Amino acid sequence: MRSKPRVAPRQIVVLVGFFLAMAGLVRHGYAKDIQIKLGTLGPAGTSVALAVEAFLDGLKTLGSHIGHNVKVQGYYGGVMGDEPEMNQKARLGQLDVVTPIVSTLPELVPSLEPYYLPFLVNNFGEFDYLMRRGFLKAMATEAYKRGFVMLGTVTEGMYDFHYRLESPIRTPEEASKKLKAANWTGTPQDNIWVPLGIPQVPASVPELPAYHKMGMVNADTSPALWTIGVQLYAIRPMLTIVQPSFFTGAAGVLLTRSKFEQIPWDFKVGVVGMLPLLMYVANGQLRDGHYAFMNAMFKYGVKKQILSKDEVQAWKDPLVAYRETYLKKNPSKRDSYEMIKHILADYHKSPSLEQVVYESDPNYKNFPDKLATISRALRAFIDTGSLGEIASLEEKGVIEKWRVYEPLAAAEKFAQTGDAGDLKGWTLKFLPDEIVDEAFSSHMGEIKTLFGTKESIKTRAQEWLSYIESKKYKGYQKGSE
Repeated sequence: MRSKPRVAPRQIVVLVGFFLAMAGLVRHGYAKDIQIKLGTLGPAGTSVALAVEAFLDGLKTLGSHIGHNVKVQGYYGGVMGDEPEMNQKARLGQLDVVTPIVSTLPELVPSLEPYYLPFLVNNFGEFDYLMRRGFLKAMATEAYKRGFVMLGTVTEGMYDFHYRLESPIRTPEEASKKLKAANWTGTPQDNIWVPLGIPQVPASVPELPAYHKMGMVNADTSPALWTIGVQLYAIRPMLTIVQPSFFTGAAGVLLTRSKFEQIPWDFKVGVVGMLPLLMYVANGQLRDGHYAFMNAMFKYGVKKQILSKDEVQAWKDPLVAYRETYLKKNPSKRDSYEMIKHILADYHKSPSLEQVVYESDPNYKNFPDKLATISRALRAFIDTGSLGEIASLEEKGVIEKWRVYEPLAAAEKFAQTGDAGDLKGWTLKFLPDEIVDEAFSSHMGEIKTLFGTKESIKTRAQEWLSYIESKKYKGYQKGSE
């Protein structure tokens, strides 16, 4: 039996950044110092570590307003082991936060596994819609039952099919004869290589460059950030990247429940209000980097192979047909698969404002400009007390209403009428019922302090504004220009 591959993608650092932000929630008792033990496979100082720093800055800004001091003890570069080892250390209380990706996230949140079926989730817009429309809540609920609080998800990038041959591969039949693929994710890549009939070799990410150089493998699938990280683009003969991509990567940001229970509720409430904005910034930076690094590889000399419509269909047919085989082997995953299909059908059924947000900048080249627009809208609210400019951001294709406008509008209703129904309903969209019910039954004092007056709501907006403006993010793509 083939041993399960071990993984160590470097882009996980971005996830780390995201949940560092949420991890900042954790603290011992009610002491003012909030201490977190963080383990990640990503090395310190890499480019994606900028996202980590951005999240930490956001947490520190929030903490300073509320009266808490965030301290993170980070274990970078896999010094605490690979992903399975770190997940186990989290269960044992030796780590507080883990950032599992394609390889091990389905072990902690099994309902996510069907998400990685090829050609099921095809772009970042579909990913965001899926999470917004109930799938994130379903995963968070499942993770909570298994001992973790899922603080959110981020995209690693588009998982492109790579191969190293002198002449192009046009058909699956040709690929099965000429390619041998590396498998570092287990089941998600089984669902690609098995139906295509491509032999595969189990590997860990650190082993991949050597495996390619020695000729043990000549194909794999991964996002651009990871390909850059292990320098596969520099291995000869030159790499060819096939597009469209097979699926959109997703990773989780998980905090142990035992640590979560030590978090003071005032800080929990403050960070939860900021969480959708943190997710937006993390994903935007990561996606901007994905396209920047992809373009950098093409400029370096990596070949780009765009499949025609007929060629796409020839690759897609066996992969889609294999879904039923996968579901028969994994009957417990069918409900999750059907949920994904149903939500994405709604996305494509009729135009939505969420599609407008994605389609306004599908390659995220203008992401820094969007952050500047959000900053102006937040400042207008702080100066005038009107949510009008923030309410218009979705129609302008900048950011979805649920991330900024909805929590502020719900908080204003709560401050004016004492009715917390809208605020609770908004929170229920992405957190387990148990957490939300406890907050709104036993911790209304903290909620009133943070969102119970017009001035306190403006303070929250100021925290969000300070977070965005302190980053001065100019963008990977714009920076390269």
